[in-house]
Amino acid sequence: AFISFVLWLVTRLGRGRFLKEPTLLQGKMAKLVLMAAFLTIVIVGAWLGIARLERMARHDIADSLQTTVESTRESLNVWFTAESRELELVANAPRIAAATRRLLEVPRSHQTLTRSLLLSELRGLIENDAVVGSSRGYAVIASDLVKIASRRNAGIGQPAEIGTYRPELLREALAGKTVFVPPVRPGPDMNIFIATPIRTKGDEIGAVFVLLLDPSAEFSRLTHTGRIGRTGETYVLDPMGRMASASRFEPELRELGLLAPDESSVLSLRVTDPGGDLSKGFTPSLSPEEQPLTRAAGAVLDGGSAHDVEGYRDYRGQEVLGAWAWDPTLGLGVLTEINADEALATFRASR
Repeated sequence: AFISFVLWLVTRLGRGRFLKEPTLLQGKMAKLVLMAAFLTIVIVGAWLGIARLERMARHDIADSLQTTVESTRESLNVWFTAESRELELVANAPRIAAATRRLLEVPRSHQTLTRSLLLSELRGLIENDAVVGSSRGYAVIASDLVKIASRRNAGIGQPAEIGTYRPELLREALAGKTVFVPPVRPGPDMNIFIATPIRTKGDEIGAVFVLLLDPSAEFSRLTHTGRIGRTGETYVLDPMGRMASASRFEPELRELGLLAPDESSVLSLRVTDPGGDLSKGFTPSLSPEEQPLTRAAGAVLDGGSAHDVEGYRDYRGQEVLGAWAWDPTLGLGVLTEINADEALATFRASR
């Protein structure tokens, strides 16, 4: 509206209708009006241009973040599919299926099972497989969620730990589906798991074969490839909002007191919004247990797939731009974030 008024005023001055008898002072005023109009047009044009450049920059950042999320998801699913196929071949090898069926008939007590020659037979068959041999271990779990076989005697004849923490996933495996199970408890010996049904008689599922894998190996490596720049990171969340892969910023988190000196962020760090930048001395008014999930964590656990390039606080309280997607196959959220300052540095410099 202002520009339209200035243009109208300039036109009137130019035609001499506004000033019928121009004086020297009026001539100078006309020049000032023309100069002000020109500067206004330049400034507004520059502002609109900068706004357009910012929209383009944020759009490009959103594309990059979403591409990183999707490529990480795809890599994780390719890895899971390959591991699953090999595990299914092991679990349903005729001799292993037959030995499992016989072991299921042994009374469910630690002493009876560990002394059984049938357990020794099943162990021998399983351990000969290269896939199992290179893993951290394995377990055979009956339909009542009791562990009847594993590499070591500990826990045999007792409820399986994985069944205590994630019984719904074992039920899915007993229903005929190969499932991924994220770490169930923190600690230096934490594992990720792949569980697949053992068909002990025809199509009848009698037990579940569970492979134990090191999360710091292939699984974490695939998430680390999604790191963008100096501050970007890609990580996965379990359904409780806890990190299921290691944070890029573990040393910083230890300095901030969010992790103990030798503690891993996996399962120990819930991705919540502290309310301010912790690195700048902000002190949260709420405990970590009371803090709400970050914008991205809350959205991804709702099953969403989206991005936010306007900015929000991450679990350190720093402003980040991010994208996220829920992966129904793995039952995990995949998130990619980068500090807003780094992401927008080029645009801000050109501005």
